[in-house]
Amino acid sequence: MLGSRIRGTLVGCCLLSCAAAAASGQAPSSAKVNPADHDGIGRRVQFSPGVLIDWGERVIELEAAVVLRQGMLELFACSPHTREHESIVVIQGRPLHIFQAMGLIGLEPGAPVRYDEEKQEWQPAHGERLQIEVRYVVDGRTRTVPLREWLYDVAAKRPPSDLRWVFAGSGFYGADRRFMADIEGTIITVVNFGSALIALDVLHSDANAELWLSANTDKIPPRGTKCTILIRSATREHEIIEVHSDGRMTRFGASVTPEEVVEMVKRPAAEQEEPFLLVRLVEGTTEEVAARAIQELVKAGLDRNRIRAVRKSAEPMGEAP
Repeated sequence: MLGSRIRGTLVGCCLLSCAAAAASGQAPSSAKVNPADHDGIGRRVQFSPGVLIDWGERVIELEAAVVLRQGMLELFACSPHTREHESIVVIQGRPLHIFQAMGLIGLEPGAPVRYDEEKQEWQPAHGERLQIEVRYVVDGRTRTVPLREWLYDVAAKRPPSDLRWVFAGSGFYGADRRFMADIEGTIITVVNFGSALIALDVLHSDANAELWLSANTDKIPPRGTKCTILIRSATREHEIIEVHSDGRMTRFGASVTPEEVVEMVKRPAAEQEEPFLLVRLVEGTTEEVAARAIQELVKAGLDRNRIRAVRKSAEPMGEAP
């Protein structure tokens, strides 16, 4: 049994591309952005309330706050006044606007969980693979960690080791073409929702007896803590390092060697089609220093075509998790 959440939300659902969504007349009035105008390094613009686009790094930033620190979960993130009793964070941005922003940076939506009439079986959500992190401040220090650190696999008795997030894309429903994630608040889900904007690519029932993830209380900051959800492609960029003015390379604030960076990039290659390394150049880093660091990475065994360097944006990378 896949759970009651799949019910009527799948009936009459029309799953559209990002372009179709923008053409539907439901684009936010504040969406005065054009991808062609924002390819410069470090350009960060407000797309709509609570939704920011970092064009330099092709990242979506969502304003959020912690609302739950313990208990079983059906979602990681929901909209305000919807599913706060079963989600760790609430996201302020409207799901349709998040969908459109993700499309603008080139992310490709697929479809949420659905029933295949021909095969007579349920199909899991699919879409472009995503890398999702949460950034927050604790004890005056900024931290950036993978979403899985705030989750706990009850059966395995540890945080889940492999969560494959996909851009499911939700969909439009009914004669008035309402965006389903707007109706149900299903922004980032961990069980089967036919309205999910972002989901896992495996089937998990929403039946109470079959819920598999709980909040990892010890890792989650206090309720009310403001945080930022960072969304980017997992198949185009999956590791990020920073290069400093003295040539040092760091990841989450911790020093790394070129050899260690190469291993980080290679490790997920079996699961990702095009593993990339995004190199952020910290303020004050000259082109010469950047070129030397990249050359060291190439000498250590990294394909130059898999490296993209950008100037660091205004937000800090964060401390080591």
